Amino acid sequence: MTKPAALRFFKFDVSQQVFYQSEYSFCIVNLKPITPHHVLVIPKRHIEFLYQLNKDEKIDFYDTIHTMYRFIRYLTGANGTNLAIQDGIISGQSVPHVHAHIIPRYEAGPDAPKERRERSMEEMISETEYLTTQLQKWLKRSDEEKDKQFVDIPDLDESSTEAK
Repeated sequence: MTKPAALRFFKFDVSQQVFYQSEYSFCIVNLKPITPHHVLVIPKRHIEFLYQLNKDEKIDFYDTIHTMYRFIRYLTGANGTNLAIQDGIISGQSVPHVHAHIIPRYEAGPDAPKERRERSMEEMISETEYLTTQLQKWLKRSDEEKDKQFVDIPDLDESSTEAK
């Protein structure tokens, strides 16, 4: 029996942090999360810049971001979400491998710690196991149930956005 290939984020084997895989992408928990359940979506092929994704990888990457965004919003009950891709060192990219951050945000409750700290592998594996279990439950729900957190978002009053 052959051992599955390790999933790498640049030169780092992150296989133990993976809680979701698609054909061309995977998701991991973050080493230094800004808020609880801050996760990363990463293409399986090591590339440094977003433009280097081929058509299939691009579709899969953005579909995975969308799926994980919906899942994290559902799981956390977050009031908002930061979706971030830092493309190149000048933009703040600290690991030269394309990746997207999904960072849940809250009006009240968990917020960014004053100092971000590196977590232990045990902490990350524990969160990975939790997210894997919760994701499996969420994937079995209907689309209506998956998006329950968006039902009570009020429509934007466009008069408040008009130029004066």
